[in-house]
Amino acid sequence: MSSSSDNAEAVVALLLAYRKSQQKGKYMWIRSWQSRRKERSVYRTLN
Repeated sequence: MSSSSDNAEAVVALLLAYRKSQQKGKYMWIRSWQSRRKERSVYRTLN
């Protein structure tokens, strides 16, 4: 039961952080997401 409550708290924390980041600067979040996608595509081409 403790693990499920921990998960719920983690989800809430993620949602709060997401909302904060959206208010601060959506652009930065999008840029970091795009760079992650680029890294993934590079990883795919290497393998």
